[in-house]
Amino acid sequence: MEGRRVIKVPTEIESIIHDFDQSGEKLAANTISAALNPARMKLAGNADAFRDAWPDAMAFALQREANNMGPWNTYFGAWSSGTKEDGSDWYGPDVRELTPDVIEHWKHRAKTLCHPVLRGRYADLVWEFSRPVSNKRADPEYARIAIDSYLDSVAHDMRPDQYDNIVVLKRAARLAALINDVTRINRTKEQLFIAFDKAVTEKTWWWAVSDELLENRKLALSEDDRERLRVGWETLLAGYTAAGVDGFDPHQAASVGDRLIDLYRKEGASSEVERVAKAIAGAFICISRAGSAMQAMGWLETAAEYMSTAGDKDQTKALRLEREQAIRDSHGEMQSFTTTMTVTKEDMDEFIALVVDKDSWQQSLFNIAAEFTEPREQLWISLQREARVAPLMAMISSSIIADDHKAATVGSTEDDKEGNLIRRLNTAQQLNRRFLRCALDEAVDLHRLSPEEIASFIFQSELFDDFHLMREGIRAWMHGDYIKALFTLVPLIEAGFRTLAKQLGEVTTKSKRGTPGWEVSSNLGDFLAMESIQKAMGPDIILQIKSIFADARGTNLRNLVAHGLASSSYANWQVCDLIVHSLIVMGVYQHVRDIAARRGEAAVENAEAGDDTDDAEMPTGEPVDDGDTQG
Repeated sequence: MEGRRVIKVPTEIESIIHDFDQSGEKLAANTISAALNPARMKLAGNADAFRDAWPDAMAFALQREANNMGPWNTYFGAWSSGTKEDGSDWYGPDVRELTPDVIEHWKHRAKTLCHPVLRGRYADLVWEFSRPVSNKRADPEYARIAIDSYLDSVAHDMRPDQYDNIVVLKRAARLAALINDVTRINRTKEQLFIAFDKAVTEKTWWWAVSDELLENRKLALSEDDRERLRVGWETLLAGYTAAGVDGFDPHQAASVGDRLIDLYRKEGASSEVERVAKAIAGAFICISRAGSAMQAMGWLETAAEYMSTAGDKDQTKALRLEREQAIRDSHGEMQSFTTTMTVTKEDMDEFIALVVDKDSWQQSLFNIAAEFTEPREQLWISLQREARVAPLMAMISSSIIADDHKAATVGSTEDDKEGNLIRRLNTAQQLNRRFLRCALDEAVDLHRLSPEEIASFIFQSELFDDFHLMREGIRAWMHGDYIKALFTLVPLIEAGFRTLAKQLGEVTTKSKRGTPGWEVSSNLGDFLAMESIQKAMGPDIILQIKSIFADARGTNLRNLVAHGLASSSYANWQVCDLIVHSLIVMGVYQHVRDIAARRGEAAVENAEAGDDTDDAEMPTGEPVDDGDTQG
């Protein structure tokens, strides 16, 4: 072809390819790559030879099943990727370096080599990259060469292990489906079933073959084919649920059992669904009795779910009760992890001087309200920074355990932004609690504040209407009567949001679930979900109220108090300080909202500029009108 550069393969590279081709041995791409790359590196002193050695080295350096890796989302792709300082993407290896000359070289290899592992690899590369590299329609001939080579390599045991066999069989099935080659589709299906039977016997990789057989519609499974799958799955289930026998594995039992349950449901075989689900439940019950209480609470949850699938209500109830006991027992197995944060008197005095205004008690309370309202954006930036430093930890989810149940789960940083923000804010509140306490104490002592004055500050926003109740709750807090403060002030938070909802024209009732025609009052969670309230309060205050009062991933005080779950352990100064701070914020929420928003914007700007360190400096508070006080 005119203008095409002929690749002159160095003798050292050609010799390696020739030896592999004639070896008749089992081959894997990584073995071939491990031979080609060092040989190429030895040619670095000869620019032409080094360049011409690259196409063969590249052919075996690419990763299979890399469809989600970019840049073209092709089957073959990079092992790694990242972002350069200039913002551009990099890939290793980078398929964007391929040229039409390389494709032509691979074509020649696919048609002249004999070993099915080599021939299949080169042919598949041509099929996959002809369009993005050469801007030409891929020739189905190379898909056929790849399919036949893959099937031959498995049939003649030319690959290193069963996993490699299954990968190329899956690829052959999809290539055959793409070119709609019925003969090759049927050949591939039969080899997949042979692989499935072997996988059942060896109890490994059966799931990969099962999923390909079920998901590739072009394979068009017959009733006999589905029965072959069912029999294999039943064999696996029997082995995985046989307690005390080598191969017992409840988790694998659940994996194969889910496929059987789906199959039997489609057939309307409810008794079979019950049998399979109870077998899985029994396997998890077995390991729960042999493990620790912490392990048991997770395994019994799974057992209860499968017993529920089986439709056995009595056993499901019994398992849930057993799990509740396991959760209670697990508290004795948990460990506390603490950290020490040293704050010098000079640092504390400097902080208090910034927050507590010597001349105005209203300004002092406002500064405290603004200073301890954490911007969402700043919290998110810190979470992202930690995810970069410790990416594995950021991927791990965590469970929040209450007295006798799992209250909530916080997912990975990427998948559960809200949950991680709530947990991060909860941590920040714990770290800042001594600062908050000292600031509140100094404001009260310096200005000799009375309960009436603090209550009147809170009443500025016109969100509350029971001054007497507010005053008595504040008085209890000031006098250290934290039980009274807790149970008096928490309901006022919800009352304030109900008032705000009415002011914004929202409906504050809802239908009573399960009782048509009845209505009940909306709760704090309902109010926090209203767009008008989110806009009025701003995302930063909403997050604070949610984390303290209305989300199981946080302290969830509203739920604990409303349902009689708040024990005396919650009645302490740390918790009550947060309640009082939240009420003070609600008293001047519009100003606090705006300041928190500006702090969040500044944090984003700093992060974009490369400075995403936490900003510990107190924002400048806006003066509050020294209006008349109620009392």
